Amino acid sequence: MKKNENKDVKKEENKNKKDETVMYKPIKSYKDVKAKKEKKEKETKPKKKHSKLKLALKVIFVMFVLMAVVIGGILGAIVYRCIWGDWALDKDKLDIKYENTKFYDKDGNVIATLSGDENREIISKEEMSPYFFKAFISIEDERFEEHHGVDWKRTMGAFVTFITHSGESSFGGSTITQQLVKNFTDEADNSGAAGALRKIKEIVRAYEVENMLSKDQILELYLNLIPLGGGGNNVYGVQTASKYYFNKNAKDISLVEAAYIAGITSAPNRYNPFDEKVDRKEEINKKVKTVLGKMLELGKISQEEYDQGIAEVDAGIKFSKGEVSQNNKLSYYLEGAKAQVIEDLMESENCTKKEAEILLYGNGYNIYTAFDPKIQEEVDKEFVGNAKKWYKIVKVTRVNEETGEKYKVDEQRQGSMVIIDNNTGYIVAGSGGLGEKGLGSRNK
Repeated sequence: MKKNENKDVKKEENKNKKDETVMYKPIKSYKDVKAKKEKKEKETKPKKKHSKLKLALKVIFVMFVLMAVVIGGILGAIVYRCIWGDWALDKDKLDIKYENTKFYDKDGNVIATLSGDENREIISKEEMSPYFFKAFISIEDERFEEHHGVDWKRTMGAFVTFITHSGESSFGGSTITQQLVKNFTDEADNSGAAGALRKIKEIVRAYEVENMLSKDQILELYLNLIPLGGGGNNVYGVQTASKYYFNKNAKDISLVEAAYIAGITSAPNRYNPFDEKVDRKEEINKKVKTVLGKMLELGKISQEEYDQGIAEVDAGIKFSKGEVSQNNKLSYYLEGAKAQVIEDLMESENCTKKEAEILLYGNGYNIYTAFDPKIQEEVDKEFVGNAKKWYKIVKVTRVNEETGEKYKVDEQRQGSMVIIDNNTGYIVAGSGGLGEKGLGSRNK
């Protein structure tokens, strides 16, 4: 019994005895520590990256919204000014009456009429050859009869070409309506921000013009305003071009002649057949054949007309230079009166010089002057009839621009005269030069 009791006492002692044994964590190797650190970094990095990406996307979105609001505001302001504001086109100015303007003397007698003798003659569609409409639509704006002022397919094509050619491209995206707006407003063809603004205004105005005028009216006005070369003669419109290049009226122009006039719009002076320095025949023929081919492709002419036209081109286009310069047609007095009327129209109608000229040439104004034909007759006797006694020839030194060589030439000194009525202060007669008007220093 005693032995067993001793065993129980020992068990109890062992049970109450405190275990002072210390357990230490196993020491990890350097590789394990490094691996754990790298794992932790990998787990935390993506979270930081995602948060930065989200922030960047939010900033971009806000900037995009702000930019859209700003651009929308700018476009809205442009549209407003082009339709209702100070940039809006006046329908009354676009609606040409096709009536000649007349000048009257002090007694109410007609002394001059602005008509076909001018560099810009305004004529109606009925006075134009139908080949003009077919040729210009074919080469300038083949979807003219379908679009509403802007051909977006062509516009995007021009934009892509512009981008792919590093900002240089001869591919035009403007429709006939847009060209009409440009020719009518006479705004400068600027680059950069100013150029972009002009283009936006042109697009908005083109839509407005399509709402104001019919397609026939748009084409009619366009054909009256378009610049068509003529060297120093500054030819505008198909009537004056017809006279300059073929010495005939617009309604008498043939298919080939219309194709030529329509084809030179991109660079009119480059295709001038009367340029004595360079033979343009080959270039001209190629351009005319291009227009004829496009007319055939679009069904504007028949195969028979096309074949006849090509044969005519190969045989040689018959150009005949006609007189179009207005300098010899209006007297010095009336030139001054015309310039004053244009200035008055620009102020009263709040329009550009070109718009004022269009109004003057096509709206049938009656302009009354203080011109006295009897006094003018006396002025002409002295300045024209007896001009030689006033001439003074002097030796003038000139410099050859190419060689720099100096040489002497005879030059005629000029003179002018103005007669004013002392009672009224009105100019009643005058002359701006000796001899026949327009001949200048060549009168010797």
